[in-house]
Amino acid sequence: MGKSGWGYARLVLRANAAKEGDEYRLVLSDLRIPIQMQRWYRNSFERVSLALPDPRVQASMEAQANHLMMGLVGRETRPGDPMFFYRAWQRQGSYITAALARAGEPNVSWVLSQYLATHDFGGAGPEADAPGLAIWALTVSAAYIADRDHDRWLWPHIRRKAQRIEDMLTTRVPIVESFAVPSPYDLQHGQQITTGVLAKPAHDGLIVGRVGNEWPSLYVNAVSYRGLMAAARFAERLGKHRDAARWRDHADALQESWQRSDLLGRSNATASADGLQSSIDSVSLPGAWGLPLLTGRPMRDDPTVSAQLTHAHWALRVGRPDVVWSVLQEIWDRQASPGLYTWDAPRPVTADIADGWQYVRGWHNRTVVSPDYETAALLLLLQQDMLAYVDDTTEGHAVVIGAGIPKAWLAQPMAVSGVAIPGGSIDWQWDGHQMRVTLRGPAKPIHLGAAFPHSAKISVAHENRTAASPSRTF
Repeated sequence: MGKSGWGYARLVLRANAAKEGDEYRLVLSDLRIPIQMQRWYRNSFERVSLALPDPRVQASMEAQANHLMMGLVGRETRPGDPMFFYRAWQRQGSYITAALARAGEPNVSWVLSQYLATHDFGGAGPEADAPGLAIWALTVSAAYIADRDHDRWLWPHIRRKAQRIEDMLTTRVPIVESFAVPSPYDLQHGQQITTGVLAKPAHDGLIVGRVGNEWPSLYVNAVSYRGLMAAARFAERLGKHRDAARWRDHADALQESWQRSDLLGRSNATASADGLQSSIDSVSLPGAWGLPLLTGRPMRDDPTVSAQLTHAHWALRVGRPDVVWSVLQEIWDRQASPGLYTWDAPRPVTADIADGWQYVRGWHNRTVVSPDYETAALLLLLQQDMLAYVDDTTEGHAVVIGAGIPKAWLAQPMAVSGVAIPGGSIDWQWDGHQMRVTLRGPAKPIHLGAAFPHSAKISVAHENRTAASPSRTF
């Protein structure tokens, strides 16, 4: 029944077209977006508005948000082209969920959090980085969703994932996990249930965890530290002080073990050098970034885009916008599709990919997957932080404005509006001498990026209001 009432259709097969024994199959399809999906994603993003000297900043940000939205399959993310990947992967899903949450659309991040919270592992099975990455992404998203019902629903999932990190830190026997990764949009593969090794016995207070076919201690322990700290902050927000204290104790012990082990000063016996470095490339956690958080040192030079973005995020947080722009220029100059702001990723060596259908799309290079959504998410997170980010390491959780603005731009006026921050948003205008800020949401200290002069004046207009969260059922 439609808006105009009931309707019917009559189909007639020509007599000379049908033969005895022939079988006809009729499939009725509704090509409209399902109502449930309309509710999830019906509204477009309120895009950040930028008036900056380089128009590529806004073009790149909008491209990444659009590519990530086009890559969603229902409430699931994909590492790359959905015609290639028929299952969600946990690491890339964490980056994508956090990036779209920061883009300022709570409905999207709420939907993606449902899947990320309820599934502990992705297409590659039990991997030791999954709990820490998921906790980080889920708590980042929760801060932007700003819904107490969502926080209460999310709590048992955060606690379960944090417990996995605790288990890996204390285990004396190998941890073997069973896992099931559904693929409701792939009729051939369906849901697979199998088992895999998550971690070996802990060694000298450090996790010995598996990621793919490697055992990268640097990466796994950095991500797990970040996950424990994020879980502790989330627990404190919910008044779960005992859990928060326990997770902080575990994080402190892990950091002490890390420092005693001098992992950066020697080769790791549990991972090859190449495998170790490839895992470190992925530890780009804005606000902590895993490895730099614990060591204060940048990564080694590496040609991969994810490694470059990791290094750029480290440079941003230590006040080196010149390094950030050097990385951006190089990345933008070697796009896979110039003007579309996309990049390729090497085709993974795994059975968890499509069976040839991806080539129907006409990609001439069968050694890569394009676009790569991990790159899109990491780049979007970096560019968001270049405009404004909340520094959790400062008293009062200050908002840092313009951390990615180069010194050469300061002689001319600039304006940015609609940058989402937890509980609200922020606009700023620079007239060449003074910064004018409009802050919506909870009051926070305002700091300027490293390129701005210390003598610059800051005026703040504070609007103590937040966007209303849509009603949902958990």
